Amino acid sequence: QPPPPLPTPPPLPSPPRVEQLETRIVSGPEEGSINPPGTTFVFRLEPLPSCGECGLPTTTAVHVRVAQESGTLALVWGDWKPATIVNVTETVVVNGTNTTHTVHVFEYRQYVEDAGVWRLQAKAVDAGVGGSLEDTTPVERRWIVGALVTAAGALDRSTGIITVIFSALTSAATRSRTLDNLLSLATLATLGPGPVQASWFNASTLHLQLPPAHLTGICIAWRASRSTAIGVGEINITFRDPATMFEPGSGDVYGGEAHVHMGATEGSLSVFLSGPRDVGGCQQLQLDAGRMDGSWDGVLRWTLESSTSINTTAGTPPRSNHDDLDTLMESTSSAGKAIVSVPRNMTSANTKYTFAVRLTNCHGNFSESKLVANRFRGMVPGVYPTSGSTVYAVDFSATLVVPMEVTLPTTTLTVLGSECAMDGSILTYEWRNLSGPAECLYESEMSKFGRYDLAPRATRRSLTLPPFCLARQDAPHRLQLRAFFGTGTVAATTDVNVTVRRSPVRALIAGGEGPRVVGKDSILVLDASASYDPDAAAPGAPKNNETWTWTCAIIVAGSGDGNADQLCSEDLTLVMSGSTDTLTGIASFLSVGYRYKFTARYANLGMYDDASSEVSVVNDPIPTVVVSTPDPATVSSTSPLRLIGSVTRTSGTGAISLYWEANPAVNFTAASNFLTPVNSPSLVVNSGILTPGTSYVFTLKARQEGVTLEGSATTGTIVVVGPPTPGQIFTNPSSGEALSTMFTAGSNGWTVEAGSTGSGGAVSTTSGLRYTTGYVVVGARGGDVEVTMASQSAASTFTGLLPANVTTGGVIADARVFAYAEVAGGGGARARVEGTVRVIPIIGKGVSEAAADALKAAMMMGDLALRAAAAVTAAASLNTRLTGGDGASDNLDASEIAARKAIRAGAMTAVADAAAAVLADSNIDLGPEVLSVHINAVAAVAAVPAELTASTAVRGVEIIAGLLRAQSTQPANTATVRAATSMFNGAMQVVVLNTSETSQPPPRTTTAAMAINTTNATNAASRRRSLLSRRLLQNTSFMTNFTTERPPTLGAPPKIDPLAAKALDGSLAVALAAVRGQAPGETGMSITEEHISISASRHLPGDLGGTGGPFKAPHEAAGSYYLPPNLAAAVVTDTHADLFLFRVNGAVLPSATRIMSDGSSIDVAGTDGLRPSLADTDEITVHVPLVGPGLIHLEKVLYEYKCARHTGGMWDHEDLLVRTVSVTETTPGVGHVICAGKGTAILGYMVGVVIVPINSTLANMQTSKHEPTQDAYWFILGGTVAAGLSFGAVALFYGMRRHATKIAIEDRYRPEERHR
Repeated sequence: QPPPPLPTPPPLPSPPRVEQLETRIVSGPEEGSINPPGTTFVFRLEPLPSCGECGLPTTTAVHVRVAQESGTLALVWGDWKPATIVNVTETVVVNGTNTTHTVHVFEYRQYVEDAGVWRLQAKAVDAGVGGSLEDTTPVERRWIVGALVTAAGALDRSTGIITVIFSALTSAATRSRTLDNLLSLATLATLGPGPVQASWFNASTLHLQLPPAHLTGICIAWRASRSTAIGVGEINITFRDPATMFEPGSGDVYGGEAHVHMGATEGSLSVFLSGPRDVGGCQQLQLDAGRMDGSWDGVLRWTLESSTSINTTAGTPPRSNHDDLDTLMESTSSAGKAIVSVPRNMTSANTKYTFAVRLTNCHGNFSESKLVANRFRGMVPGVYPTSGSTVYAVDFSATLVVPMEVTLPTTTLTVLGSECAMDGSILTYEWRNLSGPAECLYESEMSKFGRYDLAPRATRRSLTLPPFCLARQDAPHRLQLRAFFGTGTVAATTDVNVTVRRSPVRALIAGGEGPRVVGKDSILVLDASASYDPDAAAPGAPKNNETWTWTCAIIVAGSGDGNADQLCSEDLTLVMSGSTDTLTGIASFLSVGYRYKFTARYANLGMYDDASSEVSVVNDPIPTVVVSTPDPATVSSTSPLRLIGSVTRTSGTGAISLYWEANPAVNFTAASNFLTPVNSPSLVVNSGILTPGTSYVFTLKARQEGVTLEGSATTGTIVVVGPPTPGQIFTNPSSGEALSTMFTAGSNGWTVEAGSTGSGGAVSTTSGLRYTTGYVVVGARGGDVEVTMASQSAASTFTGLLPANVTTGGVIADARVFAYAEVAGGGGARARVEGTVRVIPIIGKGVSEAAADALKAAMMMGDLALRAAAAVTAAASLNTRLTGGDGASDNLDASEIAARKAIRAGAMTAVADAAAAVLADSNIDLGPEVLSVHINAVAAVAAVPAELTASTAVRGVEIIAGLLRAQSTQPANTATVRAATSMFNGAMQVVVLNTSETSQPPPRTTTAAMAINTTNATNAASRRRSLLSRRLLQNTSFMTNFTTERPPTLGAPPKIDPLAAKALDGSLAVALAAVRGQAPGETGMSITEEHISISASRHLPGDLGGTGGPFKAPHEAAGSYYLPPNLAAAVVTDTHADLFLFRVNGAVLPSATRIMSDGSSIDVAGTDGLRPSLADTDEITVHVPLVGPGLIHLEKVLYEYKCARHTGGMWDHEDLLVRTVSVTETTPGVGHVICAGKGTAILGYMVGVVIVPINSTLANMQTSKHEPTQDAYWFILGGTVAAGLSFGAVALFYGMRRHATKIAIEDRYRPEERHR
């Protein structure tokens, strides 16, 4: 019987009613985590009751919303969205057993593409009908989509700049913070105690300029870090508030630390202590601790090691105590100075001092240098090598330059018996070879005293020896420089050792290294005749034993390194065996589809060199292309690169088109990248286009119309050397009084990238940078002129006065100091940096008085270069931009003008003496740098024509013309040419100003506004008719002192002012210097001044004549020239033709009659520098614009416009020379005249338009009675026409007859002497 049923259990109690819901994030991105963009974030959410025993409504759901932070703005949340219920399998442990079951969870997915800071809120809600429960405190998760910002830095120990690069862009607010708010206190303490400067290169790159090395603790901190962890080359810098350094909401997270790489833990450094070896008691002893690398990295420590008695002459015994000198060395070390000046009272006569300097760099290595200085009694100049080195090596065929510095006495005591009672302006330099003969140091002829005097080159401070001067030998030559005042009782001496070595021979093949492509039927010429032995040019050199050996090989495709591995045919080898310097007729031996490598070995006197050219052959009759590789092939990125090519037609008549290619690529579509057309056989790449440290090859290709393939030729490898990285300007003191304070100014911190050095003929064992330093002054008409204080020196500083009235940006009292640095042996690669120094206007005296005192002090300097530099400073202080139109100040009285003229005259004398010393050696090639130094000096002195005497202007013109005509192979730079032209224009202004003081009315001055007057012609004509007293046949001679009271007679014909003649002659030198070394088609020079305009350009011969032109100087009053086609034919065999055009103000060209135009001139010179010849059937025509008051209607009955040629200072209008083709005049004085000259009658001569009587060429004029020209004019106006015409014709005949000399009386470039 079954048991009775159990009773029904009581019902379980219901769970408490939930009163609140809560939410939990089960999984998802961690709080504050950083995640990459483009991620889908998965959040798993769980709703929870507010109490543990409470139950959830069955309709419970989870809602989610998302927002992205946006800076300081309030969050903008999205709409609440329901999370999705998903089934999740989970494993739980029940009674010790893993049990798997499926549960329901809520999931929300958010895809984020944009970086930023994101937030998610989730809340549990009762989603049922009528449900009212929800989580009132939603759970929140903040995560970042973006990146963890890193920062790394590096200290450039050459410049002292820490560059920190962040992996993300910092905020604008961060970049505007002060340094104290940017860096942490610990970092500021490490980088200090000196001032640190922060600058942002861009939003992710921070530059920290450290103070001088002795004022920063970064190196000490680094060495301390390395001592605890060997090999660690980093230190850490930290930022003050890293969390706010990036834009809010950017997603960028930064911890605030940057690891700064400090560079190698080992390394070499060098310091050299330079200064005079001998010094007197009348000046300070200046010592310079220089570094060839100009690096920031290093702390200097100065010491006085010893002092001993010389015991050579009587004098005060040396002091035993030098505490003051020791204190000076200590203070100099503490200040981190590289230059120390030892006062005279800290040293004793007849004492030898040994100074030492130690340079310790950041990684703890050090370098030491010592200098022994002999302190003598008396005035002794301090001379020493600028490079600090006394050891040089030079090729036998190269120029040797030994630059020396000098310090001069600073006292002028004249007390009888004083050691300084001597004339310091008489300073003598003497160079001698102590180790053997050196004829080049002496004059070639014996003096009247029966001895050979030293040559000028041996009497200058710096020694410049031409090639082949010192004998070639293994042992070094010992050269000694003696420098002394007066008779040389006490002299300073410096010895240098020079090793002269054999020059390497050079093998060259015209046409380039290749590869080049030629036609099978072309006349292929491989010309190695330009190969040379530089030493073979030496006087008395052994007879040449030159040999050329040719080899040929076929380059197999895929050989990789280009080495040939297959010999050429026996027939070709046989042809080459019988050749000397040139291979011809070999194209027929070459097979189509192969690449041949021809090598010429040039040998002479035991030396040899190889040159190769690669050639490929095609069947098509393509043009033959040749292009040359620059020699040397190391070029500067800061100078134009000139590539000279040529193209020869093989057959046919189709047009030939040219184009260039480069590897690596160069943008040939940008015209500004080039100074020639890119479809020209010659290519000039503008400076700054090629990348430093890169090797280029250029290919010229020629395509002929109707021919499928192209001809081409390729240069060899061209290595581009970049300039040094600029440093900064410093001055000591930072401000001072004009013409009173002695400033030391210069530059430091320059660096040279690896591979930025080339090779030169002469190198110093301490090769490095060469500095040119100086300041900027006001030049002619307010322009800038650079005044050089030290040129091409290893020293980067200069010491001297600075002038008054130097302006920058129109603000008076800021002197502009500049420095160029050039890589030695780097093909002239240079960079420039400029800074300012505060110059307080002169106190207590006038500018001219202070300038006169400064000039007086300058003229007491015995050294010509230092004297010239100081004299220029004195004269330049008178220059100002606040001047009138003629350069004169508006409020100066006659006495002030006279004083200024005297100052400029004295300064010009000093400048001329320095330039004459340079020009004394005709065997030295003057580079652009030398021209710039001296020409700019003249331009600075002569900046104001109204303050120049005629003799001062003549001196300046002669200096510049001589410099421009000196031996040189390089083009003069543009700034130098413009400065020279400005000087010549100023000289003409002097002529005009001097003439206007004695002549009434003053000569006509052509300006752009009045050159061609096309307005108010009717009113002007009416005024002219009312001026009955005007002179139709006006004499504008500048030599006859013409006045209205004493008119000139026929016996005193007008003659050009010698100063104007010299200025015109110098203008020719300007034009020649401007094109020297240029490539055909290169952008020419064009300069317009008030009195003269010049255009100079180099052309391909085919560009002249025929369709070429018109050609004219850059001025609206200049004549327009049209050349005959045969002119191009006359120079067709030349590689180029130079074209020169001039316009000269008629006011400086004398005339016996009124001139109606400015003077215009054209000249043409071929490759040999000679003017081409033309037949009499060829004519050059020129359209000459009329300038000035023209003939009125009544006057045209008796007078006419006539073309004339200026010859020997006179206008000659003979039809046999220049004929008048036609006259076009719209109103009186407005129009032009067409002139023509047969053959070369016009080339090289000034052409213009004058007013002459009709049919003025009468017979037997020379027997007529001399009467004043003015009287002839009055007879005409009075109605006595016959008599007036007769007298007028007589006057014109005598005034216009041809003279034997040309306008440029001193000109060596005379037309009659330079025809072929």
